Amino acid sequence: MRVLVASKNMSSIVLAAVMTLPAVAYGQGRAAEPMPVARQNALVQKYCAVCHDDVHRNGGLSLQHFDASNVDPSLAAMMVSKLKTGAIGAAGLPRPAQATEDAFSNALDAESKGADKWTLIRTEEPSTRAPFLTATILRTAPATPPNALIDNYRLKLTCKTRTGEGEVQLTWAPRNAGESPRPITVAVDSAVPVTYVVEGHETMGNGAKKADGTQSTTGPAATVLKGMPLPTKTLRISNLFPDETVVFSFDGLAEAARHELSACFGTTPLAR
Repeated sequence: MRVLVASKNMSSIVLAAVMTLPAVAYGQGRAAEPMPVARQNALVQKYCAVCHDDVHRNGGLSLQHFDASNVDPSLAAMMVSKLKTGAIGAAGLPRPAQATEDAFSNALDAESKGADKWTLIRTEEPSTRAPFLTATILRTAPATPPNALIDNYRLKLTCKTRTGEGEVQLTWAPRNAGESPRPITVAVDSAVPVTYVVEGHETMGNGAKKADGTQSTTGPAATVLKGMPLPTKTLRISNLFPDETVVFSFDGLAEAARHELSACFGTTPLAR
């Protein structure tokens, strides 16, 4: 299990503005050198935080305060998944050189090691300084036949330990769920599965328009599992995409973390 300690002033972090990036692409004569943290942060701010900011939170997340020196492995894995489908060009900006994209993806891939294990992040709410705990883990859906664009699922549990407020968020990449309502089944441990409906749409933070002038939107890539108790052993998610199931194991969650999270999540089986 990995523990990250985030800045106490998350809302005030301002990464250096990057209007232009150096012309020399990574990978030219220095293929073995990892991309520096500052360059990764610059690329995220220019190409990713345009749509994944504090306001829009597409895919259920903001990259406005991304810091490659202290990145959650499961988040890095989700970013790699999106880069493989060309998401770096989604903001409508000219894409960086291919060597730069490759070096960026390789750096994030290295930072994603351990994404399949629980990561704990302790921080404070900027306005109240109230402590909260976040636990994240990644699972990949079995692909038949195997391919490079398998679906990744990220589970994120957030608990405000002082007030007992909690949220369970499920995100997925690289595909979105489409703009029609889509039922999924959720099973906690051995309890009877219940149904959640994934619906809605996400808008591009750069104000992109379709050919007819209407706002460009995509299907959702995140949902909140309201009312979900804290599993003891497993959480099973099925049919977000046809015949696809992923299982999150809670066996590796440290007992101390489980005790803290239990303040925000009950143990009563789901009933919907």
